[in-house]
Amino acid sequence: MKLPESFHVEKGLWRLNTEIVKEQNFKEQFVEKYRGWQSLKPAFPNALVWWDEVKSLIKQFAIRYCVERAHQRRFKFHSLCNRARDGSSSDLHALGVFLDEKLHGARVRARIQFVEADEKPTIRFYRDDTKSVVDRRIRAVCHPGGVVVESPQAVLGVFGSFFSNLYSRAAVSEDLQEDLLSGIDKAPPESKNDSLGSNLSVGELWTAVAAMKKGKSPVPMASRQSSIGPSGRSSVGT
Repeated sequence: MKLPESFHVEKGLWRLNTEIVKEQNFKEQFVEKYRGWQSLKPAFPNALVWWDEVKSLIKQFAIRYCVERAHQRRFKFHSLCNRARDGSSSDLHALGVFLDEKLHGARVRARIQFVEADEKPTIRFYRDDTKSVVDRRIRAVCHPGGVVVESPQAVLGVFGSFFSNLYSRAAVSEDLQEDLLSGIDKAPPESKNDSLGSNLSVGELWTAVAAMKKGKSPVPMASRQSSIGPSGRSSVGT
């Protein structure tokens, strides 16, 4: 896998500044625009198609409004700075309010950029991804027969053969099964029958209680309910 050295990074997702909806100038312009868009409804096959087009027009209108608003605010900022040099209290107060608004907007944009930082692909991301692909590349493997293969086709063939038979059920020798099971006792020896069938001793009960977790109390057994003691014997509670 080979990636180019340079990439064209698109702009982030556009979001409407909801504060502009409260402005009277925006409301007046929007109402005027929307009336014109409503007059176009008969030209569309249905209301859904018309509304999809209107949503796009609303976005374009909001972007243009925000651009013009930004130009006006920059002009207002420079004007306030020039007037504030005279030391007028009203101009200084207006400049302070304006700077507070700019600070609030900067904080909102900073939070959005922080959230999107890990989602936006960058040149460094593509380079790191390319490097990780190269680092993970398997250049050679040893065939089960002891032969080392290096060509990509041979490496893929070895892995394909291994994983295709990974969960398949291979034939197991009956002699091996019998040899394995011969070492497993299915029943206790007869010499232990008497001790396993007897009642639990007080010492065994104390051993069982002492082995319980801290804060856990013994649960009383119901009548005729069997339990298993620490020695493996069963007893019937009364």
